[in-house]
Amino acid sequence: MEENSDRYVLVLEDRSETKSPADPGRLSVISGQDEKGKIKTVEPTEENRSAFLVFKKNDGLLKNFMTNLRRQFNDPTHFGVYRIVADRVVESVKSLKSMLAARDVPKNKAVLDSIRVSSDESPVQKPSAIDPERVDWKELESLGVSREKLKAGGDLDRLLNWQKTGLVSLAVPFGDTTIYTEARLALRTGVDGRLSLNIHTLRREPQLDFPYMGHTFS
Repeated sequence: MEENSDRYVLVLEDRSETKSPADPGRLSVISGQDEKGKIKTVEPTEENRSAFLVFKKNDGLLKNFMTNLRRQFNDPTHFGVYRIVADRVVESVKSLKSMLAARDVPKNKAVLDSIRVSSDESPVQKPSAIDPERVDWKELESLGVSREKLKAGGDLDRLLNWQKTGLVSLAVPFGDTTIYTEARLALRTGVDGRLSLNIHTLRREPQLDFPYMGHTFS
C-alpha cells in the first residue's frame, strides 16, 4: 500500500498488568468509542486493519478522543498513547514493542518521545533569527529531514525564525526497519546555550521534553 502520511492511528500501551514499569505493555489500536465515550481498541493485526480508527491532519475528532483518553487512561506510569502512520501500522507496532522493551536506551527514548501523544507545551519565543551554521543538519537528516526538503516545503524560514514548521514526515531507522510518523519541528536554546530540536508530533498534542544528542524532543 502506498504510504499516505496525512493519515495516522493511535496505539494504546497498557502496562497495568506488567511486573515492571519498564516492561512493554499490551499494545492495541484505537478503533472508536461507545455511546458513553468509552474508548474501544483492537489488536494490531492485518485482520483488524479495517477496524482501525484513522485520523487525518487537523482532524477535530482527535481533540474529543484525547479528552476521553486522558479521562480513562490518565496514569502515565500505566498507559501510553503513540501516533503511527496509518499505512504502516502492523510493521510499526512491532518495532514500537521492541523499543518499549528497551525504553531506557537513548535512541529508543528519542523515537518513543517523538511519537508519544501528550498534552503539555510551553512554546518559547526568541527575538532574532538563527544562524544556519548553528544548526546540526546531520542530526535532522538522521530523522529523514534535509535542509533542502524544509526549504522546498516553505518550512526553512520558519525553523530559522524560532517558529514551528508545518507537519514534516519523519523516517527514523530502528534496527532493520523504520518508524514513520509526522511532526512539527522547532529550534530552541538548551540549558547549555546550544540549539536543541523540539519535535511536536501533534499540532495540539505536544510531547514531554527531554535532551537527546543536543536536541530537545517535546
